[in-house]
Amino acid sequence: MYLADIVNHKLINRSDIRSVRSWCRTNKVEVIKDTSGEYVIEAEFNLAYNLPVLQKLKKQFADEWQTAYQHYLNDEIYMITELDKKPITKGYKPMGSIAIKFKNK
Repeated sequence: MYLADIVNHKLINRSDIRSVRSWCRTNKVEVIKDTSGEYVIEAEFNLAYNLPVLQKLKKQFADEWQTAYQHYLNDEIYMITELDKKPITKGYKPMGSIAIKFKNK
């Protein structure tokens, strides 16, 4: 996928090729240059673009994140509500002996 196509089709909120190139660098998407222009591998671009959604679904649905992602890709957001969400646990781990005693009360 050429960088110009990304700008023209407004796949990301960037207005020119320089800013698309910067976005690719920030998101670790390799920009390949040849005589016809600059381009990226479409699968890498899509992965970088969807990575925040994937991380959110993995955190929310644990084992069923792939099913949730398929519903997301197929615009079946209503189906995601039927999946079991993983309970959100607090990540606090006391470090000191007094804090450990206080937590265990």
